Amino acid sequence: MFNRIRLSNQTKTQYDGLPIGNGRLAAIVTSDKSSDVLNLNHEWLWTGLQNDFEQKLKKGITDIRDLLIKGDYAQAVTYSNYYFGDNKEFGLNNNFYIPAGTLKVELSRSKLIKSELNLEDAVVSILRKSGRAKVKSEIFACSKTGLIMCRWVGNRIFSCGLSFTGLIPDPSFDCTDNTSIFGNTITYECNIKNGTTYKVIITLKTDGEIALHKNAFRVYNAFELEIYLNIFTDKSDPSNLRPPDKAWDELISEHKAEFSRFYNRVGLSVRLPFMHKAADPVLMFNLARYLLISSTINCELPPNSRGKWTMPQSRSTFGFNHVLHMQYSISQRANLAESAGLLIDYLSKHQEVWEQTARDIWSSRGIFVPEIMDINGRFASMCVRVGAPGWLCRIIMDYFEYTGDYTYLTDFAYPFLKESAMFYEDCLYEDKDGRLNIIPSQYPDDDPEIFSTHISMTSALDASLIYTTLKSAVKVGEILSVDADRRLIWNNILNKLSPVRLDANGLLCEHLEENDASDSKSFRYLSLYSLVTSDILFSENRNNELDAALRTIDYYTAHDMSMSPVNAVRTALIYARTGCCDKAAALLGAVSRNNVLSGNYLFICDNELRTDLNILYGTAVSECLVSYSNGKVHLLRRLPGAWSKQGSLHGIRLPGGHTLNIVWKNGAVVSLDIIIGYTGEIVLSKFKSRFKIPIDYYDENGDILVKKKPGETFTISE
Repeated sequence: MFNRIRLSNQTKTQYDGLPIGNGRLAAIVTSDKSSDVLNLNHEWLWTGLQNDFEQKLKKGITDIRDLLIKGDYAQAVTYSNYYFGDNKEFGLNNNFYIPAGTLKVELSRSKLIKSELNLEDAVVSILRKSGRAKVKSEIFACSKTGLIMCRWVGNRIFSCGLSFTGLIPDPSFDCTDNTSIFGNTITYECNIKNGTTYKVIITLKTDGEIALHKNAFRVYNAFELEIYLNIFTDKSDPSNLRPPDKAWDELISEHKAEFSRFYNRVGLSVRLPFMHKAADPVLMFNLARYLLISSTINCELPPNSRGKWTMPQSRSTFGFNHVLHMQYSISQRANLAESAGLLIDYLSKHQEVWEQTARDIWSSRGIFVPEIMDINGRFASMCVRVGAPGWLCRIIMDYFEYTGDYTYLTDFAYPFLKESAMFYEDCLYEDKDGRLNIIPSQYPDDDPEIFSTHISMTSALDASLIYTTLKSAVKVGEILSVDADRRLIWNNILNKLSPVRLDANGLLCEHLEENDASDSKSFRYLSLYSLVTSDILFSENRNNELDAALRTIDYYTAHDMSMSPVNAVRTALIYARTGCCDKAAALLGAVSRNNVLSGNYLFICDNELRTDLNILYGTAVSECLVSYSNGKVHLLRRLPGAWSKQGSLHGIRLPGGHTLNIVWKNGAVVSLDIIIGYTGEIVLSKFKSRFKIPIDYYDENGDILVKKKPGETFTISE
């Protein structure tokens, strides 16, 4: 049951369905009383209007910066709402991803029995009655061929109708479309003005009779129906992907083997009391890995703000911010370096565009990566958020720290970090106290198309992201022994970067300057999440800020009785990373219990699918069991009673390239295997075991220091 999501009732909305994907194509599969429906997506499919934001942004930044330096916060906010708020003059509402259409297969005299998604092999199975026949369907996004494949098989003959509905008309953009049928193939073509041109090809194979009915098919007297579906666009795809000349059993076996090759690298088992089954951390951990693999396994683009599953009327955008960081948060721990590698390939192709952006908008050196962009790396929204390098930095550094790939460090990671750091060099301003600030600074959850913007001098969020970027650039420069002069400059900036402000109660504040126009009355969870995600609170000279962070989340967890799922999962991750795993598990349990009892395993917030939240949930579960900070591994810290009775985790990866397998019972380790990575050593913090460990493994702090050759195994067991 840990690898299956079962739906016993018909789905009420598209969000109640089962997601499939192969990185390029994706679909949400829903089932009502008589029909199986695929809500289709393609990673390059977006409305795509390109606006010329650069000159308007440059003027806005200059005007607002001058006002902030003068201390005129009220006027700065007024200007920011004009330049970066809901200003239709700048054409904001036209840069969203859209679905490709809907494929519907309706069986005659049908009744749904059950539908389920097997996370291990990425196949949706649906069982229903159709007249006197029992019909079983299998649907998957093939990771080998790149197609979406479906098959319906009956124990007796059955009949069905098949139809395709294209892009739902939307007044915010113009499109022309056409549906044609030739032989056993439906072809749908759509041209979005100033956006993407795409084509959907649906091919049928059946032992029954096919008849044309308007712009749809009717299939009669069939024991079997197969459908092969491809979508391609004018942006990237070859149009020659055709149904393979292989038997169905061979195709599905190849797909299962390919997908499970990624999925089975890691496994988690926890024996839970029955009362906790609705908040099963194992199923949610597995779902997180499934979603990451399904959205990145063969992709050209990173996941957008909804993964690869965009719904009609959705507001899915493309960008590099906290949402992308959440999408990739589990990639290295789950031994899925390939997923992050595809993102890094995308980044390496667009640095020249971002160098031009830095010059045109900020008049600076280095690169400026927009947080909201089009698929070609250019601005797609009016905002001045400068934190994208910081969010990307953690993914970039993790790739090296987990893989030890020094060629990658030299060829990509350091050049990217150096150019990002040089941008901050030119854009930080020194105040009268000698502190450095980014001016203006904008909070990332201020959606310029919905909310008025909060503008300020260096928010706590930007401070942590800039700190992480510069700290990483210094670290990699030291590893490679290059640019000693630049490292001196960056270390000087780190020492002069404005500290996070605390209020009278010792709680972290959102903004570094206290003023009525920009200072929020309560600390925003995203800033706290970014602080603990970054290196800023785990550095040796910032212990007071780490203590303040923990006080802050304790305060707002206690006082925010209506905490949203987004904030609850972010807060749980903070608790897990700081050793308060009992508090983390309580939050995770409450969130997933509410979700599952409402009949949904995917998180829905404000009528939007949030796969990033599902993935972050899985990351928080793994951090409760095994976490890493300050060069040390922490095992089973303050594990809640429901989780501690009995469990195992295998294949989890750690910085240094280590692989860990652990078994526990009643909160204590009963078996531990560590396959030593490229660093040749690992530190287990305050490790206690019922087994005798040679004294020479312990250091002066009571930690266990293991030194072995890479590839050797350190074992503790009964």
